[in-house]
Amino acid sequence: VSQSRYGAVARTQHEKNQDFVCVTDFGAVADWNGTTGTDNTAAFQAAINYAAPNKIIIVPPGFYRISGNLTSTHALNMKGFGAKGFSKPTSASDQTTTGGTVLICEAASGYALSVSPTAFQFGLNLSGFAMVGKEGGSALHGLYLHNVGWDGLLEDIVIDNFSGSNLTINYIQDTRFNRVSLLISVS
Repeated sequence: VSQSRYGAVARTQHEKNQDFVCVTDFGAVADWNGTTGTDNTAAFQAAINYAAPNKIIIVPPGFYRISGNLTSTHALNMKGFGAKGFSKPTSASDQTTTGGTVLICEAASGYALSVSPTAFQFGLNLSGFAMVGKEGGSALHGLYLHNVGWDGLLEDIVIDNFSGSNLTINYIQDTRFNRVSLLISVS
């Protein structure tokens, strides 16, 4: 693949494809219909594990059911296609009007997504998706951040409807928050 930019290095298509991974490459299916759908926990966790530490995870638009806890032991870089105009769908027909990338989180407890390297890591980029706790879990928290930052970014994120806290920050540095909405939370 030749690059059109002055001074850019030519790379093979295979090398270029290695810059990104997509959750659908690991079997994720965006088929949550307001009641049920494919459990995408293993697919998302596999993408997170594979992407460590320098790849970008792409999450295409749609509603993804996540029944377990997702854990990243590196500074995660995950991009969806927007949480703009997010509202909780109540049926399959609502999915076409809300758009964007939505993770429906159903774990019973813990954090839906925990980003917590054992030692501080530079970078963190989460953008363009919504995380929604499914009603009924009594101790589920949304997003946990620890040991990440320095030029980190959370942008266009919606975290809603968790029975525990929507966002827990333990230790981060120099991380920008742009258009991050924390909506209904029990605690």
